[in-house]
Amino acid sequence: MALILSCSYVLHELLSANLDLLYFLSLVLIFVDIYKNKRLTVKALGYIYLVVLYALLQIVLNDQIEIPRLVINVAKIFLNVFLFIQIKESKIPLPVWRKMAVYSSLLHVFLLAVSLAFKTEWLWRLDETVNIYQKTRLSLLYFEPSEASFHAALLVLLLVFFVLREKSGSRNLLHFALIGTNLVIVVLSAGMGGMFSLSLACVVMYLFYFEGKLQHGPGARADCPDLSGGS
Repeated sequence: MALILSCSYVLHELLSANLDLLYFLSLVLIFVDIYKNKRLTVKALGYIYLVVLYALLQIVLNDQIEIPRLVINVAKIFLNVFLFIQIKESKIPLPVWRKMAVYSSLLHVFLLAVSLAFKTEWLWRLDETVNIYQKTRLSLLYFEPSEASFHAALLVLLLVFFVLREKSGSRNLLHFALIGTNLVIVVLSAGMGGMFSLSLACVVMYLFYFEGKLQHGPGARADCPDLSGGS
């Protein structure tokens, strides 16, 4: 499970942004959901009701609307919402999320090493036109450098979360090393949104952690769930 999540997270835009591998994963899960009659598909349709209503109003009121593109965009939103609900309902345990963060970060380590050794258009945006401050930006296998920044920043947050809960020093050494790698990706991709979101989220996370330590005292750390769950 963790390896599948990791590969989906890092490689989902390997083909194209419009042929996101997560869309195919969502389609497979929808067929499984219908076969097992879990009704998550119906729940997802309920969540995007307002989006569908807005799309129908656009068709009626805007004669310039491109209906095929509108249908595709609504379908993408539905697939994303369904995948979100599927993961939420699956109640994946914390050890699996830790492995996912570690495996994804190890993939980032490998891709970063390759990108530093071979500066190719597959892994870099060599002639950036959007960011006026940095013309060469790291994108890895993501469609945009900003997406590489966002994906790496999210992994940093997950790893920081596990650092705050982990008791094993050796595990935290690994966590810190992977955090450093992902921070390098955030910097080289020059994604300002990722940098700002990461900074704000880390501050909020630490404030909640500090508040919990004040409320529960020195023994609060001992009450944290066991994250060992194997290697």
